[in-house]
Amino acid sequence: MKLKQLIDLARLMLTEEYPDLRERDALVSSMVVDFLHLPGYAIVTDPFADIPEIDASAFLDCAGRLSEGEPYQYITGQCEFGGRVFSVAPGVLIPRPETEYLCRLAVEKIRQMRSNSRGLYERDKLRILDLCTGSGCIAWTVALDIPDAEVVGLDVSEDALDIACRQFANGSTPDAQNGHPRFALCNILHGPSCTSGLRNWKDGASLDDFFAAALFSRFSRCETLNDLADKPRFTFAVR
Repeated sequence: MKLKQLIDLARLMLTEEYPDLRERDALVSSMVVDFLHLPGYAIVTDPFADIPEIDASAFLDCAGRLSEGEPYQYITGQCEFGGRVFSVAPGVLIPRPETEYLCRLAVEKIRQMRSNSRGLYERDKLRILDLCTGSGCIAWTVALDIPDAEVVGLDVSEDALDIACRQFANGSTPDAQNGHPRFALCNILHGPSCTSGLRNWKDGASLDDFFAAALFSRFSRCETLNDLADKPRFTFAVR
């Protein structure tokens, strides 16, 4: 089948689910890259290229799943966040651009706090807690961008933690060894009791000390960043 035939068929299949032409064309362009292994502009430069049957079948299967409302990121199993590609699956939410923006602000804020701390972080280790970590995109991003911080991600879902722990296991990002978050199974709504006997999700290290330092100390200053919907999302505290 020719590339143009596939493109036209995919656009037709997606018309009802994606009535906005620009959104539909952006999806089709991504599909050309991910499933046909061609540049997105190939429809312009080489519309009559012959597409192997196996690639054409995968391309049309993706279009069919999209037409039924399945998110593109679940179909491909990945999502870009903070300049890195994260694994995603139906067991976790798809990272949103708004969260990426706020995560970048948080990293900048942490760096600013450290530069103004006058040696505070030379005495006290920087501890970061990511509640409801899901895919772990926030925990991983902060850990990789601030590699000397101690980062822990918590979630009540074992499926989510499996995904979070396996991020970059295939070496897909070269800086994955610069900072590595820990993940733990915990229902934070149960309060401090959820840390009783709690063990790190994979390597068995106790999180009691982390919680004692990060959650239940007296802080001299606290500050919260709101997201683009003006909802409180990131809280910073200094002892």
